[in-house]
Amino acid sequence: MKKTKSTRDHLTICILSREYPPETAWGGIGVYTYNLAHGLAQRGHAIHVICESLRQETVVHDDTITIHRIMNKPFFKSRTLYPEFMNRFEYSRCVLHKIEELDAQHGFDIIEGPNFAAEAYLFAQRKTIPLVTRLHTSFNGIIDQLEWERTMDRSLSCQLEDSVILNSDLVVFSTLGNKKYVFDNMGVWPRSIKIIPLGIPLPRVHAKRAEKKEKTVLYVGRLERRKGVDVLMHAIPRVVEQIPEARFQIVGRDTFVTNETVGFQGDEGASYKNVLLRSIPEHYHKHIDFTGYITDRELSERYRDASVFVAPSRYESFGLIFVEAMAHGIPVIGSRVGGVPEVIAEGQTGMLISSGNHEECAQAIIELLTNDQKRHAMGARARTYVEEHFSIDLMASRVEEAYREVMRAS
Repeated sequence: MKKTKSTRDHLTICILSREYPPETAWGGIGVYTYNLAHGLAQRGHAIHVICESLRQETVVHDDTITIHRIMNKPFFKSRTLYPEFMNRFEYSRCVLHKIEELDAQHGFDIIEGPNFAAEAYLFAQRKTIPLVTRLHTSFNGIIDQLEWERTMDRSLSCQLEDSVILNSDLVVFSTLGNKKYVFDNMGVWPRSIKIIPLGIPLPRVHAKRAEKKEKTVLYVGRLERRKGVDVLMHAIPRVVEQIPEARFQIVGRDTFVTNETVGFQGDEGASYKNVLLRSIPEHYHKHIDFTGYITDRELSERYRDASVFVAPSRYESFGLIFVEAMAHGIPVIGSRVGGVPEVIAEGQTGMLISSGNHEECAQAIIELLTNDQKRHAMGARARTYVEEHFSIDLMASRVEEAYREVMRAS
C-alpha cells in the first residue's frame, strides 16, 4: 500500500458515488456525497468526486471540489446472462481506470465510496490507497424489501458489495441499527468499523407563516414500497374523516416496479403513483397533491409550509430525510426500523410507529395535527437536536479524523 503523509494539514481525497446532483440526483447516497464533499472542502481539503454521467464525460470545478463524470463503458459482449452483475462489474472497471488516472496526477491520500452497487470492487482487489466504505442500504436489503426472487445474477451482485466491505480499510456505519443489520443478514465482518452519523448544512430558520386552516402533512421520497408511502396512503382516509381540512403533499419521483427491476420510467400499469391512488376511494384524492421531483428551493418552501413530516419507511440505514425535515423545525413521524430510532428522539422531536402499520401512522398524524402546542414544541426541539447532532461540520470533522486514523494505520 502506498505511503501517505498522514500529518499533512490538507488532504487530497477521492469520493466515489454514481449518484451526485444534479444529473444523477437519485436519492440519499447522492445527497450524502454532496454534503460530505462540501463539508470536507470547507475544512481545506482538495476533493475529487468520481460519479456517473448518463450523457457524456465531463469535468466540472466547484471551488476546491472537482467533479469527474464518467460513462459506463461496455466490457462484456453480452449482458443477457447476468445483467445486474455485469453492469456493476463494468462500472467498477471504469472507476478503477479513472482512479489510476487521477491518482497519477494528484496523488490521493484516501478514497471513500458507498457499498451500494460495489463501485470500488475492482479497486478494492488491488488497492494502493486506503479505502473507506460508507454503508448505506445494501442491494441485499433491497431484494428483501421488494420481495424479489434471489436469482444468481442478484446473488453475484450482492457478493460484489460484500467483497468491497471485506477489502476496505475502514467501514463506516451511520447508525448502530445499520451495523446490526449488516452483521445479522449479510454475514460480513469488516476489519475496522466506525459509527459516524450523517450531517446536513443547516437551512435558515424562517418565521412560520400564520397557521392556516389547512393542516399539511408532507412526505418526501421516491414512490416505492420500501419507503412506506403506501402506509401513509392507507392512513389518509382515517385522518381526513377526523380532520377534513388535512392536506397531503407527496414529493418525490414516481417509480415503475416490476418483478425484475425498479426504474423511473415505464408503462402506466407499473406506475407506483397509480397503484397508490387505486388503493383508496377516489373521493379522498382531492386531499392529495403529488408533486413529483422538485428543486431544492421548491422543497424548502414545502418544508416551510408543512405542519408534520411523515415517512413510514420499511427500512432506512439512517433516515437523512428526517434530519432535513427536523432542521426546518417540523416534527417527524417514522417507523421503528434500521437507524430511524437513532435519528428521531421519540416523544421529543417526533413519533415512531410500527413498520407497515397504517393505523398507528394515522393516529400519530391526528395527534400532532390536533395538538398545536405539542406540534410546535416538537418542531422547536427538532431544530435544536439537528444543530447538536447532525450538522455538516460535525460529520466532516468526524470523517476527517477517521481518515487520518486509517492513513496512520496504513
